[in-house]
Amino acid sequence: MKLLTFAFCFTLFASCSQTDDMEELPVPVGFIPTIEAQTRGTDYNKDNLPSLGVLAYFTQGSGFNAASSTPNFMYNQIVTQGSGSWEYTPTKYWPANSNDKLTFFAYAPHDATGLTLPGSTDAGYPSFTYQVQATEAAQTDLLLAKPVPDKTASNGTVNFSFKHALTRVVLNVEAGSGFTGVSINSLSIQTKKSGTVAFHSVTSPTDWMQWSNIASGAGNDISCTATLPSSSSTITAGTTQKIATFFLLPVAAAGTSSESATLSFTYTMNGVGDTRTVTGLALPSMTDWLPSTSIAYNLKISRDAVTAEVSSISVWSGTTVDVDKGGEIAEGYKAEDIKTGDYYYNDGTWSDGGYRVLTDGTALQYSIPPTAGKTCIGIIYANGETGEGREDNISKYSGTGISGNTGIQGYVVALDMISGVRRSGNASNSATAFNGYTNTQTLSTSVSNPREIREVLTNTTAAPPVATSGWYVMSVGQTQYAYDMRDIINKSRKAVENYNDMDFSTLWTSSYKVTGSGFPTTFSNGSYGNAYGTVMRSVYPGFTF
Repeated sequence: MKLLTFAFCFTLFASCSQTDDMEELPVPVGFIPTIEAQTRGTDYNKDNLPSLGVLAYFTQGSGFNAASSTPNFMYNQIVTQGSGSWEYTPTKYWPANSNDKLTFFAYAPHDATGLTLPGSTDAGYPSFTYQVQATEAAQTDLLLAKPVPDKTASNGTVNFSFKHALTRVVLNVEAGSGFTGVSINSLSIQTKKSGTVAFHSVTSPTDWMQWSNIASGAGNDISCTATLPSSSSTITAGTTQKIATFFLLPVAAAGTSSESATLSFTYTMNGVGDTRTVTGLALPSMTDWLPSTSIAYNLKISRDAVTAEVSSISVWSGTTVDVDKGGEIAEGYKAEDIKTGDYYYNDGTWSDGGYRVLTDGTALQYSIPPTAGKTCIGIIYANGETGEGREDNISKYSGTGISGNTGIQGYVVALDMISGVRRSGNASNSATAFNGYTNTQTLSTSVSNPREIREVLTNTTAAPPVATSGWYVMSVGQTQYAYDMRDIINKSRKAVENYNDMDFSTLWTSSYKVTGSGFPTTFSNGSYGNAYGTVMRSVYPGFTF
């Protein structure tokens, strides 16, 4: 699938004064939708999208200002699809002065049901309140476009690239055996009712949309009723049939890890004459409820039991500006899987950092904050399978907090750097092995000035959770792997308050003689070096869990 992309085509001839009448050659805004048709009529595409809403900000002599700019050029301007073109009125024109700028924000459809816009004089990034509708029939797709900042007449065309703002939940019924079929008489889903979605940045290619204020507690609950095809929806025994599609809040995007969604429904087993009611059936994989995610659940009904299982989790066309197609998420990269970019906390738990790889190899990263109320101490840079493929295994961690485990789950690099330390001792000369723990056991713990890195980790650094290896100095192979994954790691780091990108310049590793010289190995932005052990360098500690 291609991204939903529209082009604003402005042409302007203007006088030298902003307040004077402009010389006009009226050219209406032109739109060129390029998204391919979706599979359901309620998913908007170039053919069925009825309208856009546009907010445009004029800034004189400068660019968009997040503290003071207001939608003074266009406020909730409706743009509709006419016969072969997109139309709006009155026609607007570019500023005459090339130092004056226009910044555009857009959503679709115009005046979407449940969407409350910011005020016409509200300054800064637009922020919307959204409320889920109580019936499937009333729910629709909601699209937001990547901001288009600081444009002038010389730009000619303004492109809007839209992204689905909600989570699409598809419910299928899989009828078992022992009856002729199953009739679904009624069905509803219980989830969260309202939240806030805001534009966050005019420059970031991925972080420009952020959800918040999806409040916990019963006060923000809603029960959404399915609009069944008829008075009852019948599924023949041994078959699977889609019965409902809901557009719901992406609760995982707001950093609320404990939210749940449940199903309540009444069904009849045909040929048996048995009608039953199920309430509060919990749906799995709530951590995958993110913007632009489509989750299909199979409601499996047999004579003896009813269960809800995930059928598929897919990216729903246009997750970032650079990803122009949707597709199913590959195994190992769903929200609940341990992967690069996940957050690790001081209580020994971890949460999703948003990194995904699709089955076709496409990679992307959602903007997901760390879990509210928890203290993040590091970022997972590799899973256990990665390390075990690079000469590491659980048997090497005897006497640590993971020695009784059946395998390695993952590897964490600390948020905080230790600076001004030296490093004495011999170790492995492998350039690829994940052997930082065993290397570190050979390093000196003597008290000295400058201090030895292992002594600092042992005597000064706050210990990580018990169910880990404890801190160690990462090997050159581990440091290189983290460096290769730095874009993913850094995006998660910057979501943690007061942290920025990792500094990979002049780091100690626990490796030795990797360059062929008889000295400890250093690492600097992808290159290996060496130094006397008495030279002071910095370290990002790591641990295995």
